[in-house]
Order: sequence, then C-alpha cells, then structure tokens
Amino acid sequence: MNRSMLGGLLLGIAVATTGAVVAGFALDGAPPAQEDAPEVAAAPSNSLVAPAAPVSEVAPAEPIVVAEAAPAPKVVCRDVEVVDDGNVKDDKKIAGTAIGAVVGGVVGNAMGKDDGKIGTVVGAAAGAVAGRVAQDQYQDGKKVTRYETVCEEVPAGE
Repeated sequence: MNRSMLGGLLLGIAVATTGAVVAGFALDGAPPAQEDAPEVAAAPSNSLVAPAAPVSEVAPAEPIVVAEAAPAPKVVCRDVEVVDDGNVKDDKKIAGTAIGAVVGGVVGNAMGKDDGKIGTVVGAAAGAVAGRVAQDQYQDGKKVTRYETVCEEVPAGE
C-alpha cells in the first residue's frame, strides 16, 4: 500500500467517526459526556495517524456457573421369548371334545351289550378325552416361538 492510499484511508476513518459523533449528538440532544473519558493527546498536524480513541473501562465479568446435569438414563435391552398361538380359533378345545364324544359314543354303542347304554356312556367319555387331547396336540403344533428385543430406560446408577 502506498503512502497516499494509507492517508486517504485514515482520513476516511476520521470523517466517519466525526459523522457518527455528530449524528449521536443530533439524535440525543445533548453532547456526549466527557467527564468519564480520559484525555487523549492530539496528533501532530503533519501526522498521517488518526487520533487514538478514548479507552473505555470494562465491567468485571460474573463467573458463569453451570449446573451439573443429571446423568442420562441408561437403555437396557434384552431378548424375550414370545410364543404365538398361530391364530387358534378354539382355545377351549370344545370342537375336539364334542367330536370325540360323538365318535366315542357311536363306537361304544356298537361294541356294548345290553342295548349299548353303558358302552355309549363310556365310549362318549373316552372319546371326549381323546378328542380334547388330539386337538391340544394339533394346536401345539401350530405355535410359533420367536424372540423380540425389548428395551427400557433405567435410571442411571442402577
């Protein structure tokens, strides 16, 4: 940068500062207070350096206190076994019991003596038990076991 360019730059800064002071005086209606400002020595007239700006006092800073945050909760995950019944429609096994009783009663009647009354009752009872067990085994075969990951938040420190 040559000397004339530096001189023009400093002169421009001085004019802008003077304009800001005059504008502040015009808006405020009072001249800026000079009692707290330290005196500044004037620069020699042949100097290209602008006069130094008054030094301001800085208010003491308050320390910033940061509160400690509570520890974040931990996330604990575990695998859980889930058994799906395979959409069983007859969970009380009524159909197997009824069908077994009817079939057992018919077979007991055909095999029984004395008009088949005792054979029918015994056959129906045995057929009901057998039908219920058969349906239970059938439904157990449809069950599906899978594992799901279950996560839950636990307070820190536990």
